[in-house]
Amino acid sequence: MAAGCKNCHRRHVGPALVEGLRAATARTLRPVGLRAATVTTDPVLTGVRAEALAGLRAAVTAAAL
Repeated sequence: MAAGCKNCHRRHVGPALVEGLRAATARTLRPVGLRAATVTTDPVLTGVRAEALAGLRAAVTAAAL
């Protein structure tokens, strides 16, 4: 996501991405439920969300290597 991009999640995380992630996790040994964020403007949640996305990116990158 670009620095300073307001409401990036609205452009980058859409229903198709959420459904794709749901389908992918459903095929794992330990499927988990996924849902799109509903609260995106709370500053505390923004920080936690950014940290979670960074962790997810790192995990996906490590798994791809």
